[in-house]
Amino acid sequence: MNNTYLHNVPSYRRFMAGSAVPFPTAINIELTTHCNLRCIMCPKTSGIARTPSNRTMPIPILEKILRDVLPYVFRVDMVGDGEIFLVPDLVKKVLEAAQAHKILVNASTNGLLLNHDTARMIVDYQLNDLNVSLDACTAKSYRSIRGADLGNVLDNIDHLNRLKQDAGSIFPRLQFSMVGMKRNIQEFPGLVALAHKHGVEAVMLQAMGEFHGVDNQSIYLRDRRTGLKWLNEARQTASQFGLSIHLWPEDQFADPGDPNPDSSECRSTQSTGTHRLKDCGFPWDVPYFAADGSVRPCCAMPPMGQLDHQHFTEIWHGESYSRLRESLLSHHPPEECVRCPGRGWYTPEACCDHLIPGIDDRQFGTGWFETESYKGESYRWARERAVFFLCGKSPGILEMDLHTVWDPGTTQEVDVQIDGGPSYRCCFKYGERRTVLLPVPKAERDHAIIHDIVLAGAVWRPVMTVPGERDPRALSVMFYGARLLPMPEAVRFANGINLIGWSVAPPEPSHVLIELYWDIPGPLPAGIGLFIHGYPATISRNPMGMLMYEIRRKFLASRTRFQLDIPLTIANRFPELTHQTCRLDIPTSVSPGDYHLFLGLVTPNGNRVPIIHCDHPTHRSSVQLAQIHTQGLS
Repeated sequence: MNNTYLHNVPSYRRFMAGSAVPFPTAINIELTTHCNLRCIMCPKTSGIARTPSNRTMPIPILEKILRDVLPYVFRVDMVGDGEIFLVPDLVKKVLEAAQAHKILVNASTNGLLLNHDTARMIVDYQLNDLNVSLDACTAKSYRSIRGADLGNVLDNIDHLNRLKQDAGSIFPRLQFSMVGMKRNIQEFPGLVALAHKHGVEAVMLQAMGEFHGVDNQSIYLRDRRTGLKWLNEARQTASQFGLSIHLWPEDQFADPGDPNPDSSECRSTQSTGTHRLKDCGFPWDVPYFAADGSVRPCCAMPPMGQLDHQHFTEIWHGESYSRLRESLLSHHPPEECVRCPGRGWYTPEACCDHLIPGIDDRQFGTGWFETESYKGESYRWARERAVFFLCGKSPGILEMDLHTVWDPGTTQEVDVQIDGGPSYRCCFKYGERRTVLLPVPKAERDHAIIHDIVLAGAVWRPVMTVPGERDPRALSVMFYGARLLPMPEAVRFANGINLIGWSVAPPEPSHVLIELYWDIPGPLPAGIGLFIHGYPATISRNPMGMLMYEIRRKFLASRTRFQLDIPLTIANRFPELTHQTCRLDIPTSVSPGDYHLFLGLVTPNGNRVPIIHCDHPTHRSSVQLAQIHTQGLS
């Protein structure tokens, strides 16, 4: 196996499947499995195996969720196998609790029970997003699929929009959705036009699985080319009206020529180790609370535990969830996941030595929000404990671009742990963005390895996500990217000073730039300085002896060497590294040719006596930085 692929790395699987998985970011609550419709593509209509029986979530179970889980997440989705407005009292309970804790709430409905009272309730409690499942844009198709009157739903939508206008609110924002079937896909562009007519902001196309009653009907599984044709036409319509189109999953038309993306052939292991993996984050971020009190990864999976006799955290970090997470990182996911049309597949890419949000997202582990963009830059918000992975040789330098937020009381201290080693505490001012530099210790192996990096910090609770309130992620840290800089092995100096790494740029005719990374453990006596000397390679047979000879001013004219003498920069932010850029000018008198560059430190009295030493018993007077070739000046 190629160890540069994350799913092959033991530390990656340990972080992703073990008890270190953080609390979920969102939850799904199924308030009821009762429904007032019998749609042809619904498993309840066909009565297939494992179709949930009609039930409503017991009040004690719902109260346990609202007490033990809801206050610590950022979003609640009221979804499931039933119609939520058959139980408006339970909907109100969720909305009240969410408003008390300032949590964002979304919901799905068929819209037929969206009467004046329910519409007034969701406007007053500022439900954020409401998805209305239509599956058609004409009354005839709607009745053949859903068995009801499309006009009633549209009248309810219009009434809801009037209530929003009277309240001066844009919430709930509305979305229409369609399940993609051969019998209705040609109406998808018309659904976009219908959405515009009734003040709806977005339209979603959802992939459909197949079972008895809708055999050979799935556009996603049977006829992607046709689906893509109508999708493109719908996108043109949406562009005219300024509407958004969403796909579930996003990659359902990524390969129109693949007739069956979930076949065993498509997910088989390849000799390169780049077999396709199921692209699903639910077991890490969003548990599903079913109406029977069970906790599941999603509506299609068996229970991981029962809330009537278990605490949620016991289930979330339990063995069943860990096994599922482990299997989703392999080429043998559960059959329920293989058949699931709601999530796609992806081909792993080799882990690299840099991480850019929105580009290298597979290298993010747990504890992150989705990628966002501001002024052309992509970033992610880190939670209380966030993990990412980089591939690179060590020793080296970890460079991170972090930004804390402006509000007093939010995160100012971030602990960074590399490869399970000791934590480095990095301190920020409010609203400060800067590059953090930390040493990456030498690994047991010299070849490329995967490094795991953990960010941890204190986050102010409760979260705040109600529209118009403070953004909840202002309680955490913005992450703009990271990279590993491979460096030569560290050199230890006296006074606890370590030269962690260095790099030398190709020389220009007049100068050469040298990057130095220092680990300075605390205050130093004033006057500590460094010198960088260049000596002709042809006479540097014994570089160390030559340097000592030169220091004593007994050899070599200025024509055959050049030098730089500057103070040593002292770090202001313990324990971060000091980055120092030095410009070593090449005098016009220097002859063209190869030169060795040497670096040393001098004592505070300026006597130019080296104070450098290594781990070796014998003291060294310098460290060789590089060999360069000078062109000389005309």
